[in-house]
Amino acid sequence: LKLALAMAEQSNNAKTSFLSNMSHDIRTPLNAIISMTDFALQEKNISPKINNYLEIIKKSSNHLMQLINNVLDITRIESGKLIIKQEPFDLSSLIDDVTNIVRSDCKKKKLTLYTESSALEHNMLVGDKLNLQRVLINLLSNAVKFTPELGSIWFTIEEQKSLRAGTSTLKFSVEDTGFGIKKENLDTIFRPFIRENTEKTTNIEGTGLGLAITKNLIESMGGCIHVHSE
Repeated sequence: LKLALAMAEQSNNAKTSFLSNMSHDIRTPLNAIISMTDFALQEKNISPKINNYLEIIKKSSNHLMQLINNVLDITRIESGKLIIKQEPFDLSSLIDDVTNIVRSDCKKKKLTLYTESSALEHNMLVGDKLNLQRVLINLLSNAVKFTPELGSIWFTIEEQKSLRAGTSTLKFSVEDTGFGIKKENLDTIFRPFIRENTEKTTNIEGTGLGLAITKNLIESMGGCIHVHSE
């Protein structure tokens, strides 16, 4: 059993190292493609047809870069190299930044975004602002992605009674009028490369890494995440 465990760990480490190295190697030529596409789009007198081709290349390249970054995040988490920073930040400013980023995506799908954060006792906090922002944008972007046009999204921030002195316990909730998730799939959505495949989600882009990364970031920062759906 010890030998089998050692071999399994060695195999997993080799996989993680391979994914990390390959992702870094792919980023170099991809960055060149993105840069050259941007330069080409700035050229004058290009035809609408060529412009359309370049926009498709740019969109596809950016999507591929996001997939590569997700793989790098997963390998960094699995190898224990994720660094959680402790820096002062303004929570209200962070919430404004997050909602402004997501609101533009909501407008494209004619979604209504409601934000509620009136009961905050502490606003100046110390923690990992960037990773908290990534988590919230990821959850809200998922809500936008899986909510049909003219739907609604609620983003609520509540400060609850803290269990330890000098700390603030915050509850972030994201609720939407989207497709929902089948009860039998609720336990698997936080696993890497897992996503629910239905007729409604077939044409929605994604790798199934977003929620796995989100869960790992939250737990690394001392929090937890739960999902309810119907």
